[in-house]
Amino acid sequence: SYAWVEKYFNNRIKQLVGTEKFKDISKFYIDNQPKEFSGCDNYLFDPKIKGVNNEELNRLIEERKYDEVITLSDKYLKDSGVWYCDSYFWTQRAKAFYSLNNCSSAKAEIAHAYAIAPTDNRNDQQAKELYLSISNSDICVIK
Repeated sequence: SYAWVEKYFNNRIKQLVGTEKFKDISKFYIDNQPKEFSGCDNYLFDPKIKGVNNEELNRLIEERKYDEVITLSDKYLKDSGVWYCDSYFWTQRAKAFYSLNNCSSAKAEIAHAYAIAPTDNRNDQQAKELYLSISNSDICVIK
């Protein structure tokens, strides 16, 4: 089952965006939730998981090739077990969507990063700050 998704992931997103906005954000995940998922605790140690080439995503972001970031990361989503557990991956997707003026997807992706980012090293704070920055930006406030 994906009890971890219900118990932890969704609660973290609600913590970030609030209960009212949760419905808008969660629609990005409902259809794509894995059938079985036990959480991110052992994700990095699972030999079946193909790693994401974060350097490649970062290079594409620096080169402002945002459509390519989305295309490449969509391929990772389709072909690997990265679905939940790589907060850097979701942050890069959020930056790409935001740069393409797609606020709703950018907010959903950074909320995802926040939900899975480790709280013990403050990575979740970086995601929270980026979420607030995107949400309050001139581009997204108007939409």
